[in-house]
Amino acid sequence: MELKKELAKSFQKLLMNNHLQQLENDLSKLFYSHSFSSLNVNSCYTDWLLNRYRIGSVQKKFNVFITTYFNIESLLLSDNKRLIFHFLRILSFIKNQENIKQTFKIDDDSQTFHVVKFRLVDFLRFIKVNERNHRQRTNILEIFKEFEYLHDFKLQIFRTTLDDSLNFNSDFNGNEFSSIVMIPFFKIKKEKNVWYVTLLVANQFYEYNFPFQFKDYFLIWKSTHQFEVKVQILQLLAQPRPKKEFDVEKFLAPFDGLSNSKKTKIKKLFIEGIEEEIENRSLELKFQMIQKDGSVKNTNQLVPISLTKRKYIYFYENVDSKSFLKNF
Repeated sequence: MELKKELAKSFQKLLMNNHLQQLENDLSKLFYSHSFSSLNVNSCYTDWLLNRYRIGSVQKKFNVFITTYFNIESLLLSDNKRLIFHFLRILSFIKNQENIKQTFKIDDDSQTFHVVKFRLVDFLRFIKVNERNHRQRTNILEIFKEFEYLHDFKLQIFRTTLDDSLNFNSDFNGNEFSSIVMIPFFKIKKEKNVWYVTLLVANQFYEYNFPFQFKDYFLIWKSTHQFEVKVQILQLLAQPRPKKEFDVEKFLAPFDGLSNSKKTKIKKLFIEGIEEEIENRSLELKFQMIQKDGSVKNTNQLVPISLTKRKYIYFYENVDSKSFLKNF
């Protein structure tokens, strides 16, 4: 009771001294402190709390994206997996590039785009591609050209009343539909022996934050198998709940035709990726394993045999509320 009185006095003092920003900060910190101690962050009703935690706990030393929700699972099951990865790499890169905002008025609406111009060589260095390799430079240029075909990343907005349904063959009757493509304009030009890339990026995509910390680990891959493993880790981390389910049998199914030694190598690649996320404090060092007979085993060790004898493995996002509140 005495503690509550002292806390109230401290807030009153800030208010009386007109320290409103500090008052707001301290009240917010208290609110989040109580929320973390009394609410279950693994519930679908606490998305707002987990979202705030993720935004506030970004590690500045990493190249990262943070939380919003996007149906990444269906996208990564499509034929455009590599193109989607390239899109994320470019978004990651242009976040730190200078840009000019331009807003266009269309009827009663407006749409903002970011004009981003950068040297091609800077992007190649960012994704650790040999800038002197003509073939690799050409491949990257082709990727930019292919973005217009990435229809999965088209923002579609529906507005309709409760009584009306959207019918494209009608006059809409008070309904509205709009569509925004990711990159409506792309140009590459050589200026004084230097290649420059100019992109016009829709604001909704430029400001988009991926649902986990997209670190340097995902920027490069050396083989098809390593790429496929990184896709699986991407899908795992992109699950919105802190407790993340990994279907072991589904993961191993595409590699059934490989030799045992190659399968072991793939399992090790997966474990290395998980260890990377644990080291970067994205995941906790604890795993819940569901065996094929339905029994449950909790452990803090992950070895190749774990991916052979288990049906599911649950991983846990590292929700470190104490560090979050300390740096609030």
